[in-house]
Amino acid sequence: MKKKIFTIFTNLIVCVVAQHSQAHSPDMRLNEVVHMSDAIFIGRVSEIRAFDGGGGMVGTEVVFTEIDALSTRPSARAFISEEVSLRFAGGSYGGVNISVCCQPLFDVGEDYLVCTLLDGNTYLSPFSGGT
Repeated sequence: MKKKIFTIFTNLIVCVVAQHSQAHSPDMRLNEVVHMSDAIFIGRVSEIRAFDGGGGMVGTEVVFTEIDALSTRPSARAFISEEVSLRFAGGSYGGVNISVCCQPLFDVGEDYLVCTLLDGNTYLSPFSGGT
């Protein structure tokens, strides 16, 4: 488990310090990512589903289970339970494919360290620091 957390943490650091052209987000230090996140948790992707966002927009919802909450702001605690569902722009639904900048890719069954905005609002991408 410690090796898996170390690997996830190392990958996060690589993503955060990557060049702007590689990460499609401003250069951010790890402490900035942590500071702007409402919640930081480790979770396993149990489901990925696309949805019709209306007006020709497509979105993706990722459901994380086996949640290990590492840090949560009081405003995010209501959204942390046995599972956490995050929605973001982009995906494929009903023959419509939408790709957006910084669209994250997840695999069912994999564990991820997630730094996210989690306050009940909808964002283009709820992930702090780029993807």
